[in-house]
Amino acid sequence: MREPSSGKRLIGFSGNPLGTVGEQLRTHDGAVVLVHRAEHLGGGTIVLPERELEDRGEVVVAPYGNLSIREAPPYSPNVPLESYLHFWKRLGARNSNQSEAEFVSTGSGPVAGPEWTFPTTRLRSW
Repeated sequence: MREPSSGKRLIGFSGNPLGTVGEQLRTHDGAVVLVHRAEHLGGGTIVLPERELEDRGEVVVAPYGNLSIREAPPYSPNVPLESYLHFWKRLGARNSNQSEAEFVSTGSGPVAGPEWTFPTTRLRSW
């Protein structure tokens, strides 16, 4: 893979906009790319592993969905870059969750409980 060019649009595997590619930084575990996250995903700058990005000429494709990008920790120059690589390794590539709704099960809806009846004849006045 060739190095993604700074300033290119970053999209998810399904074509959804994720942000803009920024500066490339080197670590002993490999290169990372700073990404200016799209405002609808929280804005700010995050770090993505370069080896997982695919430069397709006009755009760069990331193997992540909106939820993964939204939940990515914000970039800080005070945090070792390897920490960001560890985050993405734990998450796993090809995370396809686009939103919380796809990630969290809503369940089967309200569950009817037993109907309790208490005979008024058994009530005492205190």
